[in-house]
Amino acid sequence: MIDRQIALVRAEKLSCSVRSGFWMKRLHLLDDVSLQVGRGEIVALLGKNGAGKTTLLQILSGVRRPNFGTVQLSGTVGYLPERPYFYEHLDALRFLAFLGEVSGMTRSGAEEKAKGLLKQIGLESFAKKSLRNFSKGMLQRVGVAQALMHDPDLLILDEPMSGLDAEGRSAMQTLLSGWVGTRKALLMTTHSFADAEVLADRILHMNQGRIERELINSGGRFSGTNSQKCESLKREIIWSHDDLSMFSQRLRDFIESRARPVDLVLLNCLERAQVIRVTVQGSGSMESLLRWAQHESAQVVGMHTLGLATEVSAEGNQR
Repeated sequence: MIDRQIALVRAEKLSCSVRSGFWMKRLHLLDDVSLQVGRGEIVALLGKNGAGKTTLLQILSGVRRPNFGTVQLSGTVGYLPERPYFYEHLDALRFLAFLGEVSGMTRSGAEEKAKGLLKQIGLESFAKKSLRNFSKGMLQRVGVAQALMHDPDLLILDEPMSGLDAEGRSAMQTLLSGWVGTRKALLMTTHSFADAEVLADRILHMNQGRIERELINSGGRFSGTNSQKCESLKREIIWSHDDLSMFSQRLRDFIESRARPVDLVLLNCLERAQVIRVTVQGSGSMESLLRWAQHESAQVVGMHTLGLATEVSAEGNQR
């Protein structure tokens, strides 16, 4: 259960700028950013490169100082930077245990905690392997584990899913959502709407150093601060079928029979590849479409999240 009355992090009017270039012009990284993260809450920061996400996390974790504004943290913090550094001559178990000891844990306690985390991130069999031999995805998992070693109250992760394969991504989502529970909090950056959909309770969209939109996740549908405006994920589904021509026609008939055909905004039959590609807006539309296609013996060969699509409420006007 989320308790926003107990904020583990509260930032007010943060601004940060640096001098850059030959003429030392001032470059604004953050501009009047305020946010808070409550106990039991997962908040995801979305935005293109240079939007200010990493700068914000650096300030909240104490790595960088703002020019203006205040930050209040309640409890301990675990941090994964964008480019973490590893002692590559150490094996995974010793590396995590060493960081545990630095945090004040006993050697035996640190080793037990490290073993448990390695098992949770799927690297138990690589515990004695040198980190210099780890892949990028494996190192990323170790990076998240080191942030969890001292059991922090607040976890700040910069692109925790970077470099992970599908199996590693799923395991990481399970680990993080289970770890937060009702007593912890997680603030993370991601470029993936799919990760935000699975993990986040709130999504903050950043652009040019500002938080432009705040979206509340409710089963894949996102309501903004304007109650008349909703946003939902736009997904692409790719099917194959033994009789592609017949399935394509039946699919078109199904789409036209829908009460809200606008939900299915694109249908593209690629006969050479023997697949049909459909773009769907809204979780309800996707679920009904998947059930219908399964009944028609179609095989899902791909599903991707494309981004947010604006939807209009019954009493509102399109914007």
